[in-house]
Amino acid sequence: MNYYYKLLVDDLRSMSSKENFWYWIFPYLLLIILMIFYFLGTHFLVEIVVPESNREYGLLENIQLVLILGIIILSLYVVFTNHALLQKLGFGLLGVMAIFIFLEEMDYGDHFIKLFTEGNQRSFYFEKFGKVNVHNQKGDILVYMRRTPYVIIFILFTILPFVDKKYFHPIFSYIIPKPRMALMIVLFAFAYITPRWLVDFNIFEVGSLGIGDNIGEFTELIVYYIFFIYIYHIIFDKNWTYFFESK
Repeated sequence: MNYYYKLLVDDLRSMSSKENFWYWIFPYLLLIILMIFYFLGTHFLVEIVVPESNREYGLLENIQLVLILGIIILSLYVVFTNHALLQKLGFGLLGVMAIFIFLEEMDYGDHFIKLFTEGNQRSFYFEKFGKVNVHNQKGDILVYMRRTPYVIIFILFTILPFVDKKYFHPIFSYIIPKPRMALMIVLFAFAYITPRWLVDFNIFEVGSLGIGDNIGEFTELIVYYIFFIYIYHIIFDKNWTYFFESK
């Protein structure tokens, strides 16, 4: 246990002030500010975060889109710059997945199309399938799409950074983050538990997000933020040559 603790502490001590800001300070500030605006119930502030007319127009949803777009841009950066072929292929696949998630989150543009056409037109996806996106189809698709990243976060950030790298192929060693990312699980837990706790214990009203999993939009925001930081981390903090080409 002391060995794992030392790995974590040594890695945290090596972080710069800038890294500490973007890894820990900024996401907590962002999440707390959004929750304060939403839960205090002041109409003007609530409308900024989650508009009653359509939550898709609020900051909570659109910051998620910005983060996913950031992942797409980072993926394209690797694909179109001087990186190894296998690295390009991996990030190309990641970019395709991120584009799919981006389109899902923005309902294939349906709410923007309705806004600018005063509801007279709908997205191509809605016209073809009668739903705004894939995860709103019948069945448990939404549950799997939301829960799968939670499992990935737990395994990738709390277990793998502390496993001896000799058990992994160099490619997997490259995608395994440094121990510092283990503290992201604390950020995730805070984002998951806090809004639900505030509602379940009747401290604040659930508000325009309504009952059910919609309160999990705060969690989704942090999930996207964690993956954005992770992708940035392995591109700019990890050396592909060291982990793969030199082996």
